[in-house]
Amino acid sequence: MLISGPNGFYNSPLTKCLFIIVLFFSLGVYVFKIEPTNLALSFFAFRNSEWYRLFVSQFYFGSPSEFILGLALLYSWRIHERLIGTRKFAAHIIVVFIQTTILNLAFLATIGYNKFVAPGPYSWIYSGFIFYLDIPPTIHFFKLRGIPITDKIFLYMIGVQLFLIPKHASNFCILAGIIAGINIRSNIFHMKEWEIPEFITNFCSKRILSFIQSQNNPTLMLINRNHPRRDINHNQERNNRRNNQNREEEIPINLPQQVVPEIDQESLNYYYEISASMGHDRLFAQGILDNYRNDVNRAVNFLLEQLSQQDENNNNNNLGNDMN
Repeated sequence: MLISGPNGFYNSPLTKCLFIIVLFFSLGVYVFKIEPTNLALSFFAFRNSEWYRLFVSQFYFGSPSEFILGLALLYSWRIHERLIGTRKFAAHIIVVFIQTTILNLAFLATIGYNKFVAPGPYSWIYSGFIFYLDIPPTIHFFKLRGIPITDKIFLYMIGVQLFLIPKHASNFCILAGIIAGINIRSNIFHMKEWEIPEFITNFCSKRILSFIQSQNNPTLMLINRNHPRRDINHNQERNNRRNNQNREEEIPINLPQQVVPEIDQESLNYYYEISASMGHDRLFAQGILDNYRNDVNRAVNFLLEQLSQQDENNNNNNLGNDMN
């Protein structure tokens, strides 16, 4: 089983947004029979003032085979956003886009101005392979003729297959994405700690993500104990009892005891993988889960808040040391 957590785009809204954009742009190119090279990045974007090529070229694939494999890999990288948070993940996406655009233009200037760079989000996909070396942690192992192999090999095989499909200038796009991923992983200029401002995430979550974000999580089949409607009904019921009976007759012991919801094995494994990637052992993770009465959502949010507070404290300590 690949380490990806629950199915779908739970806790990964930015990945969902990118997936939808690439999906519709690629389908639009195929349906309207647009020549892929007409939107690809080239120096015609500067000669003819076609600046949209700088952005549009990153959001569609040139062939159906690239489309299928590319979307599969893009869907798999939602684990990165879940582990590092949407703000850091968005900063990584922007940094990769800027670096690869500069490298691609340098490549075009080297090979010739009449050439083009293959369209597609290759930079984001192959920079994700660099992050995948460390994030998430390797949990599943098996042997093939005595050779130890991890479950990450399956995504690497898909990446190799995608690399072998195109016959044009997409190899340099892949190389540019790998270089951008290495720069971030090397923490040059503290890129790992970069985050987009919080007001931008608040604006996007209210104006953009609200149209594509699902209200319920279909994978975590848990009983929501804090559902607002349930609380309202419970309060109304108590108020009615208070109007009809004396307060002395209301004994809290007679109220039905709250049942701890059951948790499915897939969600439990996802929770343990998240906690292990943060350096916690299973005993500590189980204690947090018991404290929140098997509510995986609240337990994961608690771990992420603790991690963000720890990173903030480390940054403050580093800043204080630099000032000293």
